[in-house]
Amino acid sequence: MRNRQGRSAIVRHTDRRRAEDWNALSGMVDDFRETVFWWLLVRGLLALAFGLIMVFLPAAGAAGLGIIVGAWLVLDGITGCGIAMQRQRTGRRWRMALLGGLVAIMAGLAVVVFPYAAALVGGLAVLWILAIGLAVRGLLELADRRSGAWGSFLGLINIVVAIVLAVVMLVNPLIALGALVIVVGIYGVVFGLATLLNAVRVRRG
Repeated sequence: MRNRQGRSAIVRHTDRRRAEDWNALSGMVDDFRETVFWWLLVRGLLALAFGLIMVFLPAAGAAGLGIIVGAWLVLDGITGCGIAMQRQRTGRRWRMALLGGLVAIMAGLAVVVFPYAAALVGGLAVLWILAIGLAVRGLLELADRRSGAWGSFLGLINIVVAIVLAVVMLVNPLIALGALVIVVGIYGVVFGLATLLNAVRVRRG
């Protein structure tokens, strides 16, 4: 009789421990889900706001993005200068780190002071890199015999798009930049909405 009572007590104690462990695990899962929800929600709202600004206020959006990039460059440059000073104290090489930090600070200040010019130069650089990349990829696909007719067709499309993009940038670069800003804005809106939907799914479980 005593053995049965002892076994029953052990079973009850084990069941109680399992229930406590399960409740603790469920609480951790709920906390993690709540954290992911808020992270996705904030990220989606920021992406949506950024996309709408780039679509409806492209000049202000480009200037704001340039200022953010400039501020980041300034902070990165200050960090680089601090690392250089620390290396100097320990007797390690520090001149290149200091030079890199100063260049980053000057570039960041230039972007902050002239955000529209920085956005113009940066946007054109991105578009030229895109055009060159499309042309090179198209040529490689045309040269690859294993790609077949479909691969050759895609390669030809890439080359045509690269030529059209280059011509538009040479004739009227503002149109190309405007198209780039709109594409980036639409991507931001789509990404933001998709992230918000994921946040709702996470909240519902």
